[in-house]
Amino acid sequence: MRRSTSRAGSRHPLVLLLALLTLLAASITVPASTGHRQLLILNSDGSIGKYRQNQMEFTATAGLTTVEIDLNRQQLDVAGLQQLLNQQQPELIYTVGSKAYLLARQAKASQPIIFSSVINYRRLPLDQSSFGISGELPPAMQLTLFRHLFPQLQNIGVLYSGQYNEQWFRTASRQARKMGFRLLGQKITSPQDLSSGLASLLPQVQGLWLVADPLVFSSQSALEDIFQAAHQRQVAVLTYSKAFRPFKPTLILAVDDPTVGRQAAAMARNIRQGRPPARQVLPPAGSAIMLDMAKVKQYGLELNSRALASVNELLE
Repeated sequence: MRRSTSRAGSRHPLVLLLALLTLLAASITVPASTGHRQLLILNSDGSIGKYRQNQMEFTATAGLTTVEIDLNRQQLDVAGLQQLLNQQQPELIYTVGSKAYLLARQAKASQPIIFSSVINYRRLPLDQSSFGISGELPPAMQLTLFRHLFPQLQNIGVLYSGQYNEQWFRTASRQARKMGFRLLGQKITSPQDLSSGLASLLPQVQGLWLVADPLVFSSQSALEDIFQAAHQRQVAVLTYSKAFRPFKPTLILAVDDPTVGRQAAAMARNIRQGRPPARQVLPPAGSAIMLDMAKVKQYGLELNSRALASVNELLE
């Protein structure tokens, strides 16, 4: 018995050592790759205010570990992005602006891609892993505001190309009729059509509704021509972005950029939790309304004074 006890005792330190090593091994967590991140943010140009606001609100709201790339400052081509994706292996990619989205698509990223601050997203290559927040408010919402502010406005003109906005114009026309508007469209097939299109359209309308269309806004001079012709005819220009402010539109109904960033963050959380949105591209939740009262008076527009409470800023 003593001998047996002695043998057991001689093995005891080894048993303890093995047990200790087993416990130690169980307590060690193998770290993930030091490069692994939950999210990659690609910003087309962080110096642009709306892009910067989108990203700041997204980052603050999402609460995820991120790698952030500003394509305006950091030169990154398709091969460089592919290498970055292989190193970081992010779960999601958030792109701000069309340049960033297109780069992610060209790199054939396998991760879901969420985009924001993209004007006329319909022109982008989308697939089942593409999600985003539209850069424009829905046409019905804009028309409702037009009617709320200008109850006597009847004829509204739209310059558009069939290539980018044929379906949009059909939808907007149906909605306009329901609200008592007459929506007159002038289809542009090439930049050379712009001058004749304006000459034909403007005499028939009291308002010119600008919509995102690369063929219509083909250059800076084209944009200048549109506003100059409308101002000469005293036709109110109704538009969708603060970027048009230097051209003195009568009304700007813009997307609220911080809200878009928060929307995109909520979308990212839901996708990570296996709950993708029912619609791949959602309308923006917030808006900012700017009105030029000098133009309202100059053009003799009848304004619903009670609607001024909904205006965020009066332009000068």
